[in-house]
Amino acid sequence: PEANWNQIIASAEGIIWVSGHSGLYFFDPRKTEAGWKRFPLKENIQSVDVSVLTLSESGRALIALNNTGIFEVDINASDSATIIAVSKKGLPSSQVTAMYCDRAGRIWVVADNKIYRQDKEPSEWSSLTSLPYGNHALSGVVYKNRIYTAEGGAHHGYPVKTDSFDRLLIYDIENDYWELSAP
Repeated sequence: PEANWNQIIASAEGIIWVSGHSGLYFFDPRKTEAGWKRFPLKENIQSVDVSVLTLSESGRALIALNNTGIFEVDINASDSATIIAVSKKGLPSSQVTAMYCDRAGRIWVVADNKIYRQDKEPSEWSSLTSLPYGNHALSGVVYKNRIYTAEGGAHHGYPVKTDSFDRLLIYDIENDYWELSAP
């Protein structure tokens, strides 16, 4: 579909999802003749402005809407929508700017420049120690109860470009502690 899209994912079923200020659209590769379809957020939820799109633990689309909430969404073979609201208890009402769901089903978000984690529904969100370089990104690889993420841009060239990383950030999930690797 034509619009300004910010994010794209593929669900476990192969559904392609795109999101942005124009809402949420999906494409089912099993029904190519149907083309792109708008996900019916408007009928069910006040906002259609998707700030973050990622995958849930179950492989479905997990979306954060601007100042409205977090939802797991899916579409079945007959195009019936499923929308499951994620509890916001303990999460600030501000916009979610980054979101990640790990294999253990924990949802990690950045809001108000702080990191929050919800272990498993219906647990309350916990505020965690902030990233050493700021909370603009939230991604990484989970290994042995730690999250490893590349950060810290190395500035080089003319004009100055930042396209590499000079540090590995290591987050200890159990102890809520960040370590920095040497540059």
